[in-house]
Amino acid sequence: MKALLVAVCFCVACSDDFPSASRLEGVRVLAVSVDQPFARPGATVGLDMLAVSGDGVPLEIAWFPGCENPAGDQASRCLEDLDTTIVLGDTRFAVDVSQDIISRRPETPGDTPKYGVAYVYYAACAGTLVPAAEPRLGLAVECLDRASGAPMQQRDFVIGYTPIFVYEGVTNTNPVLQAIEVRDTVTRCDARDVDDCPDIDVVVRVDPSQVELDNSAVAPGDDPLPELLWASFFATSGEFAAPTRLVADIDGSLRDSDDAKGKWRVEPGFTGAATIYVVLRDNRGGSSWMQREVTVASE
Repeated sequence: MKALLVAVCFCVACSDDFPSASRLEGVRVLAVSVDQPFARPGATVGLDMLAVSGDGVPLEIAWFPGCENPAGDQASRCLEDLDTTIVLGDTRFAVDVSQDIISRRPETPGDTPKYGVAYVYYAACAGTLVPAAEPRLGLAVECLDRASGAPMQQRDFVIGYTPIFVYEGVTNTNPVLQAIEVRDTVTRCDARDVDDCPDIDVVVRVDPSQVELDNSAVAPGDDPLPELLWASFFATSGEFAAPTRLVADIDGSLRDSDDAKGKWRVEPGFTGAATIYVVLRDNRGGSSWMQREVTVASE
């Protein structure tokens, strides 16, 4: 049975030495939104990547489609036969789903709706993407410095993948943010440590209609459960006290805005323009995002 796309974080030997996930340094792919999180057989599916270079360096981006129904629905099984020819593109991409993707998928036990799954890999690089003799992170591409030709650091090179689930009659749409609210101008923090800087509220506005019922994980005749919604917070200066906040509970109700808001702390001594990104996600592969520019003033 297909596992729900719920984000789970484990912390082993956690330490304050690890940077917050909300702190944007190097190259980050914050989200890939699929215009049809649950597509139809034969559909052309559009993907939109939110890729950020914390250093402001232009990125090279490549997409690698062509994997459907890998054994056990494991994306890593795609890498054995995936065509890794590098065709540079941008943050938008389109892929065609096979008409018979559902019927070709091996039968699995259970009475939940039948489905197929396609995976699209991608690479984002702050240098030059080139073929690699030895796969790095499983994908046979490498990221080289534009000037020296030396391999870039891991912080400057991202490899990932996006699943596309395909159903005949089950739907899912991307949850949409109504707004994110934060002050246009905030005051510089002169504390020694970012943890000592004051919290700046970033309020997430979501309409209750964005919580859909999940019909993909229930047998016919059973009552579906509401999907979960959560927000991920990112900033080009400083970090958030909690990088992720739950927006909609398991019963489908929206949390109070005070419970769901982010708390941003500006980097000590920083002045200038900072960008805040908020990504709204559901547990079935749907996502959308918004960003806001904030001026950090000296006084």
